Amino acid sequence: MHSGVPATEPSWIDAEDKNPFSGIGKENTEFVPDADFLKKNPKLIGSPKLKITYDWKKIIKALSPEVTPPIFDIKIAGWLIDPDQKDMSLEALSKRFLKKDLISDKLLVLQELFLFLKIKIKEYGLEYVFNEIEMPLIPILAAMENCGVSINEKKLKELKSKLEITLKNLEKG
Repeated sequence: MHSGVPATEPSWIDAEDKNPFSGIGKENTEFVPDADFLKKNPKLIGSPKLKITYDWKKIIKALSPEVTPPIFDIKIAGWLIDPDQKDMSLEALSKRFLKKDLISDKLLVLQELFLFLKIKIKEYGLEYVFNEIEMPLIPILAAMENCGVSINEKKLKELKSKLEITLKNLEKG
């Protein structure tokens, strides 16, 4: 089992002020490769450690856990840094930000992406948006998706009819 903490930092981390573990500490972080990791380590769900993974929403939906903050989502961080990209897969993020293909060790890729993205979020001044808006939204969106949405079919059909009439009137002009 992986300890969840990088053994060494990538060579591009050279300045003290760019240390992504600043204020956190390596001992207070845990990398979560997938939902199975949380199943095997259920105490981590309520842990005060920073829990880092790719796509927290998917994991929360699969397990329905109440994950205690803090969390860090690689997928959301990648989107926040480069929102114009359509492909936010782990492989695409690895190629885009690390300039390397996804290797077999997913944990190593998570660690390197975290180190890179944490620095970029700080560099771009997006810490508030990431920590106070994006991360708290993840469990809310997961719960909404698990619950679904109730539709009033009668009202929807009425609205459709009204919109069709309005559209025809606009087309006539």
